[in-house]
Amino acid sequence: MKLLRGRAWTKGGFPVPWIGSYGKKSGTRVGEHYRSAPGSKRQVTIAGMVVLLVWGIGGGHVTIDIGSGHAPAPHGAVVQPVEGKR
Repeated sequence: MKLLRGRAWTKGGFPVPWIGSYGKKSGTRVGEHYRSAPGSKRQVTIAGMVVLLVWGIGGGHVTIDIGSGHAPAPHGAVVQPVEGKR
């Protein structure tokens, strides 16, 4: 197995290796790229399916209820005594 040179970066606190360009046995050149963690594609797919499921169950509509919809009653003006000039 050929070892690849790379630098370790972090995304979200987890190391994500940066793979430098290299050539395959077939002569194909591969450019520099990040290598995703094993299983990350599956996790992103499952998260996307959950989002679509929740959106579908909601009938495609998103509503946010923040109460009765009425503004609170206004308060009266505050009156403070004014001191005379010194």
